Amino acid sequence: MDNEIIYEPQKQHFRIFFFKEVKFGFWYLTRLLFALDTEGKDWQQNIFCVLVGCVAFFTIILDVSCIIIFYAVKLIYNCLLSLWRLLIYAAKVVLNNFVGVGLRVVTIIAAALILCLKWHEITDFIRNLF
Repeated sequence: MDNEIIYEPQKQHFRIFFFKEVKFGFWYLTRLLFALDTEGKDWQQNIFCVLVGCVAFFTIILDVSCIIIFYAVKLIYNCLLSLWRLLIYAAKVVLNNFVGVGLRVVTIIAAALILCLKWHEITDFIRNLF
């Protein structure tokens, strides 16, 4: 029994596959890279692991770049949104003040016109009181 040969079948075909599903989000490329697995001969799997290790550096750089770009765009969007809200608020204040001043001016002009147009009737009414 000591010299018994145990036959282990060799995997003939090299195959790369995903062993788990990767959802889109932060660090997507790195998670996608590390979700890959292989079948095949040992030397093929070792070469694949070396290649994954070499490519991981670049996927991390791309992921960090995407995160930086995402937050930069988000910051720019929030700044533009705040600027827009500030502009709308300023326009609202200006229009409210303009309408308020305009109504005061219209009231003063209307009172002056009434006094000018009805001056004779007002003086006659005052004379008739005494």
